[in-house]
Amino acid sequence: MFLQKKLFEKETKINSQRYIETLTALKRRIKRIGKINETLLQHDNARPHTSAATRGAIQRLDFSVLPLPLYSPYLAPSDFHLFPKLKEHLKGQHFGCDEEVKSAVRKWFQKQNTNFFKDGFQKLVQHWRKCTEVCGDFVKK
Repeated sequence: MFLQKKLFEKETKINSQRYIETLTALKRRIKRIGKINETLLQHDNARPHTSAATRGAIQRLDFSVLPLPLYSPYLAPSDFHLFPKLKEHLKGQHFGCDEEVKSAVRKWFQKQNTNFFKDGFQKLVQHWRKCTEVCGDFVKK
């Protein structure tokens, strides 16, 4: 599982260049792991995801992009799987500085086993199918 090891500083803008750097790092990680035949990207229509430079990088890196149904919430695993569980874990804790928050988040990620992430992606398939069946209309969890 690829995880962004570097947390961006506050107010960091995610532009095409930064997104391409992340995709390139992902490709390197996938090559190290091996055993992966195809990589499907699922992202929205934000400019960093759809710029000509990004589209070129996606093609050059030999990724495929999952067609995006019309906007429907809860279609990103981070929205319906990852962040709610992370928020629940952090709930009620008090942190004195950003570094304490980053440390708590990193530790939580490290505790998650492979099945946690697999479950999120399996749920993505279910959510995506529901969304496409209703032609992109709102899909509840």
